[in-house]
Amino acid sequence: MRYYNLILIFTFFCNLAYAQNQRLLDSLTHVYNTCNTDTHKVLILRKIAYLYSENNNSTKAFEYGIKALNLALKTKDDYHIYRSYLGLGIFSDNIGKQADALYYYTQTLNYFEPSNNPSDACLMYTRIAGLYTSLENYKKAYEYYDKAIDLISPTKDSLLKLQIMLPKLTTYVSDKKYNEARKLLSYMDSVGSKSYKEWNKFQKLYIYENLWLIDINEKKLNDALKVAKQSLKLAEESKNKEFIISSKSLLAKTYFELKDLNNAYSYTDEVIKECLIIEDYNQLMEHYVVLADIWIERGNYQEAKLSLSKALRIAREGNVISSKIEILKKLSLVTENLSESKDALIFFKEAISLEDSITNNKSQNIIAEIQTRTETEQKQKEIEILNKDKKLASTQLENEKAQKFYLYGGLALVIFFGIFMYNRFRITNKQKQIIENQKIEVENAKHIVEEKHKEITDSINYAERIQRSFLATKELLDINLKNYFLFFKPKDIVSGDFYWASKLNNNYFALAIADSTGHGVPGAIMSLLNVTSLEKAIEHHNNPAEILDHTRQTIIERLKKDGSAEGGKDGMDCILMVFDFANRQLQIAAANNPVWIIRENKLIEIKPDKMPVGKSERQQTTFTLHNVDFQTGDTIYALTDGFTDQFGGPNGKKFMSKKLKELLLANATLPMSQQKQLLETTFKNWVGYLEQVDDVCIIGIKI
Repeated sequence: MRYYNLILIFTFFCNLAYAQNQRLLDSLTHVYNTCNTDTHKVLILRKIAYLYSENNNSTKAFEYGIKALNLALKTKDDYHIYRSYLGLGIFSDNIGKQADALYYYTQTLNYFEPSNNPSDACLMYTRIAGLYTSLENYKKAYEYYDKAIDLISPTKDSLLKLQIMLPKLTTYVSDKKYNEARKLLSYMDSVGSKSYKEWNKFQKLYIYENLWLIDINEKKLNDALKVAKQSLKLAEESKNKEFIISSKSLLAKTYFELKDLNNAYSYTDEVIKECLIIEDYNQLMEHYVVLADIWIERGNYQEAKLSLSKALRIAREGNVISSKIEILKKLSLVTENLSESKDALIFFKEAISLEDSITNNKSQNIIAEIQTRTETEQKQKEIEILNKDKKLASTQLENEKAQKFYLYGGLALVIFFGIFMYNRFRITNKQKQIIENQKIEVENAKHIVEEKHKEITDSINYAERIQRSFLATKELLDINLKNYFLFFKPKDIVSGDFYWASKLNNNYFALAIADSTGHGVPGAIMSLLNVTSLEKAIEHHNNPAEILDHTRQTIIERLKKDGSAEGGKDGMDCILMVFDFANRQLQIAAANNPVWIIRENKLIEIKPDKMPVGKSERQQTTFTLHNVDFQTGDTIYALTDGFTDQFGGPNGKKFMSKKLKELLLANATLPMSQQKQLLETTFKNWVGYLEQVDDVCIIGIKI
């Protein structure tokens, strides 16, 4: 009891002032060292962890959070185990470690009964759903939102149900399920209007904002304008300055989309003036960018440069890296149009340097997350082994060794990648320093950048060479296809896309164009597994559908032990074509990506099965076999989705399949080398100043 009273005293003082935190930490540490009760020690450790979190010391917060968890597991106190996992989840969530937060939140569900504690369970379900949304796993997000709503329904707490529906609405919009979003909006509006006065004033503004976002995404600009006006009317009734600014912002952006530049300028100018008054610098920065877009649309690049410079100054002061990157790239474009090539290069290189720093930080975070997860899981295993008999302990020890092998193997890969990214970051910073201090012509600066880029490229060329050894050789393709082109453009040096070919047991020629899960280093590793699984499958099968069935089973079996709760869901989208040139027949099996055949100025589409070669809900369904009699003059195209999904063009939109079909159909009679050149040029022009978002692989074959 003595220690419990001390804990309450320290908890009270902890809330008095932020400046006293360090003294409280020291005092709590002293109490911990003199305390003899494990239950009280867990409570103290958790409080210390929260204090460190409030001081933004995430390293110490995790250190004491994990100590609390391990001690709680030892005492087998479900409440403290639950609270310890919850704390670690909150710490992870606050610093953007979404995968770790999801792991810790999910663990909390094992230590309390939802029906006995509906408020806590509802909180957990909603937090987990939000994390799945941020990770773009919308199916899982809906599952947990529905669990939360089902749990709260018996209580008839409509307000709490509406509060759960607000983030669910955001998920529908992110998932582009606009019909479902509209239905949910209608329900929320009707229930809220009937039951809650405050809902009318404030949550309804949230509803208007989401409705506006749906209309904008669906290009229903007149509807979006109507919603924005309703939002402003309600905001003015509320007399809330922030809501008024937000609503005027919607109007400014809508008028810009409608190309009504006068009204767009007017509302943007109002927002900027009001943001200056209330010192809302985030909104101010955003609308300086909107103002710049208006000037760009009018062709006044000098005014656009001025607005972007103001936005950049705010972004630098707030260290908003993502905004700095966007603004720097726009400044590069604007200064290039002003014939200020030297400034354009400097802005562009700074943007690239910031992007590299983000990548480097992500790599370091991945390493830290794996180390934290490894430490926690290892200590849990040790505690479990101590509580079991000798035979079971021996068996678990063997399992632990295997897990250590995979964990440390994965850690080694991430550390290797982290070292590479750190090296790249260091070299890029050196490039930036050289460019900032340069007193020579721009051409000399370009030469330095090219030399440094060569150093980076050389450092990972060996990885690219290893992957290339798994791809189809030019000699093999030349012998069997003769008149063809191959457009292969990885996003990074190594690729998740790959092309593979082989002679089958019946002497037919097999060709695969595939898109592995991920790109870059993870995608390349996955591609090697996919290729070896294909090679194993053709030892027993010649039919392309059966080959993909066998390949899928091999991939699922190999990824079962990847450490995830459900087993690995990675794999590939794949087109597998088998050519019988003697009888002029083509057999096709396709997972997610189609095959296009152009014959006599018409495009024939061989539609794929809507499932991957890997674990999925349809993994027991066999792939469809398509038989095609090809003719002289036919042109066959197989491709991954990298080209069609690329953002670019004047409006930053996806290229889309329809546009690519039209391009190929219009140029199918050209020599194959010219078709390849056309695709390369079109893709390059479409990307422009944007970043390539995925690997690209297209093969065209003239019969």
